Amino acid sequence: KARKVAVDLNTQDDADLARFAAETAKVRTAALTGESVPDEFEKKINEMRRVAVARRATAVRKTTLDTLADLREILTESQKTEIEHISEKFFGGKRVPKEYAKKPADAPKEIVQDLAITAYIENVLLFDRTLTLLEAMKAAAAPKKP
Repeated sequence: KARKVAVDLNTQDDADLARFAAETAKVRTAALTGESVPDEFEKKINEMRRVAVARRATAVRKTTLDTLADLREILTESQKTEIEHISEKFFGGKRVPKEYAKKPADAPKEIVQDLAITAYIENVLLFDRTLTLLEAMKAAAAPKKP
């Protein structure tokens, strides 16, 4: 699912860029002769970039939450605890909600684990090379068709 979302985002970004191809070529040619890039063109490009970044951030949040919901069901308690330990090493301590900042030991274990798993999803599982590796592992584990 995450790979499909990533491909769809890239397709949308490519389509947005393609709409500016002719105008970009004109601006480039003019810039090579010493003309300045028109402010209106810069505004269009910056707005396109802003929309793309917002679209990607929304997709990452949704994919992360969907994956977290799946992992809560799939991971064993020892796997969740291991991810929690990895998170503590990576961040230099236990991640807790702000309301528990003064007394991290009081933070509910499920919330601490969700924060750790979320960081693991964002920093490991959604890394595009990890997705490629997971897809290859899934294909290798699939039953062979006669």
